[in-house]
Amino acid sequence: MANKRQLKKAIQRACGEMAGQCIMAQDLISNEENYEKWNEIIIDIAMLQAQGVKRVGNKFSKADEKALTEWFRDQANSIVGKMNALLPKKQ
Repeated sequence: MANKRQLKKAIQRACGEMAGQCIMAQDLISNEENYEKWNEIIIDIAMLQAQGVKRVGNKFSKADEKALTEWFRDQANSIVGKMNALLPKKQ
């Protein structure tokens, strides 16, 4: 079982990486109509990070860690799906 500090850092790293990928895609391949959608995804990532870190509370058990991991994975997959939808289609 990871300790709370490790879990919080892992959440922050994962969210930071996703946000960085969004910013790069926004700058390199985005057009005017998708710019706001990328901003919305970045806000979703920030909210995911805040909620994830908040879920690592004072009393944190092995079952809580498993539930947090599953919840975070589902949320992250949802966000990645939104990111992939904004990427241009292969020609």
